[in-house]
Amino acid sequence: MNDLEQGKYDGYRDIFDLLDEVKQMKFKKGDKVFHKNLKLFGIFVDYAWENPNEEADVDFEMEDGYIEQRHVSINQLQKYPSNEEIGKRLEGITGDELRIKIEQLIEDLENETVNRNMNDMEEGRYKTLCEVLDLIDEQKK
Repeated sequence: MNDLEQGKYDGYRDIFDLLDEVKQMKFKKGDKVFHKNLKLFGIFVDYAWENPNEEADVDFEMEDGYIEQRHVSINQLQKYPSNEEIGKRLEGITGDELRIKIEQLIEDLENETVNRNMNDMEEGRYKTLCEVLDLIDEQKK
């Protein structure tokens, strides 16, 4: 995972922490997932036939571009949300309250980097937070 992807992941995690909706999701074939311990993104292949409630097979793209399938613990996987999924999670949440909290996260990030350029992780996080603000605006229409 490169720094930009890590930054985007951190931005999504910030949003979900704000929503207080960190919960186990069911995975479907083809879902993009993040392994919390390995810090790798991958594509969910299927639940393991030996122990489908605890293990799964995931195709991870390694730094050299090679796809490596690994047998992993489900409790280490997190579904990487699409913009549509984020939009669905925002339903029922007051957009103005969420907007204020996200704007504060953005302002904090800008203040931390006022005297320097953002690194890739910070830029990825910043872009993700801005994308979520755009989703909030789209839902208001």
